[in-house]
Amino acid sequence: MEIAEKIMRCENCGKGMETDSTFCPHCGMRIKSDAKKECTRDKPSMILSILGFLIPLLGVAFYFALKKRTPFRANSIGKGALMFFIVSVAVAAIGFLTGII
Repeated sequence: MEIAEKIMRCENCGKGMETDSTFCPHCGMRIKSDAKKECTRDKPSMILSILGFLIPLLGVAFYFALKKRTPFRANSIGKGALMFFIVSVAVAAIGFLTGII
């Protein structure tokens, strides 16, 4: 979890790097000093996973809205929405196979 707090995103390519980097190791773009100050602490969130599971359409919308700024949180909410889909398909398959549906 501590590693996630030390990662910031390159404005050019969007890939992760250490907050003390001067250049992006992926695209070579020079990192502005003000970009380092704006680095948000991004870490996975169980609450967002649960929210994505309970309200999957909202989870998918939040995933796409947050994936560039806070990718760890976006992944948490996206995983919740994906879990809802998997559980729904499994319940429907079991219902179909047993003749309930």
